[in-house]
Amino acid sequence: MKLALLETGKPPADIIDQFGDYPSMFRTMLGHEAHDYTTYDMALGQYPDQIESHRAYILTGSSAGVYEPHDWIDPLKEFLRSAKGRAALVGVCFGHQIMAEAFGGKVIRSPKGWGWVFIAMRWRFVTRGWI
Repeated sequence: MKLALLETGKPPADIIDQFGDYPSMFRTMLGHEAHDYTTYDMALGQYPDQIESHRAYILTGSSAGVYEPHDWIDPLKEFLRSAKGRAALVGVCFGHQIMAEAFGGKVIRSPKGWGWVFIAMRWRFVTRGWI
């Protein structure tokens, strides 16, 4: 499957040293050879030429807040609104927050601030397509 990874930020340096960047983490979790991956850097304004170029889009985590005034946030929300119903969309952490904002929700800053939690998991995928 043609799967796009929309990279919205970088993990902390010590996490990158141990696990790689967010796209690397997703490739490891989903299987390096399981999909035809393309990574797009949202901060650099990289988008596919056509939404239908990929069957699904995964939005990564970010230290940025959805509510912060970064130049790349509004174009990403517009892309998500355009992609809705035309490709599968999966958001993780920041990714699901930007999806909520794009589709009419409201995200606010946590009084606890930004955080990172490592959770060891075993994955079991069912052969029914999850995307």
